[in-house]
Amino acid sequence: MMKLCKSPFSFPIAVGAVLLAAGLGQNAAADTPLGWINSGNVSAYTIDRFSFELTGAKLKVNDTIDFLSIREDLLAGQQRLVGDSGDLDGERFEFHLGLTDNLALFYTRQQQEFTVDLGTISSVKLVDISASLETDMESAGLKWIFWRGNLLNPDNRFSAAALEVSGFSNKTKDFDVTVSEIYFPDLTIFFTNPQTFSVASLEDEGWRARLIYTW
Repeated sequence: MMKLCKSPFSFPIAVGAVLLAAGLGQNAAADTPLGWINSGNVSAYTIDRFSFELTGAKLKVNDTIDFLSIREDLLAGQQRLVGDSGDLDGERFEFHLGLTDNLALFYTRQQQEFTVDLGTISSVKLVDISASLETDMESAGLKWIFWRGNLLNPDNRFSAAALEVSGFSNKTKDFDVTVSEIYFPDLTIFFTNPQTFSVASLEDEGWRARLIYTW
């Protein structure tokens, strides 16, 4: 299979996936091959007409579950990130609905918490600090098969080409740091009331279109 474009997201490995599927009838010319699922699978196939597929997954990364050493690579050379920094916990849901033999609707939502532990910060007196980055990601769109080959592949699949158009939105809650004092080499600033500094408006949205060819 050749992918003509790349998804803008890179998700950690999903653990404990649960699949609920209904209406699995006979495969049409470019329907998803028997035994395949659409969740997380980039292909030019669509689910059968009037069928749906719903998947759910638990996302987990820590010092024990670290597939391909992603967490280890993230923390390599970082002196400010300590403790459980790099741990990730979340859920992912994906829904596919076949509208016709050539057109399908899909929706994906992922919620996750990424642990950030900055340890002791000598330049301030901390009152409170956010423990994680909480992110909500959504994507929805349509996949349309505009071409199907006439000959079967050795594994009884038809070649196909499809256009996929979708919109996406990513939002992360504010990361807050509350301090009562700030220390400089020759000066200390005291706050009568603790002050909160935030990394805010961590969000983006947009749309994408991609051509997918599967043979």
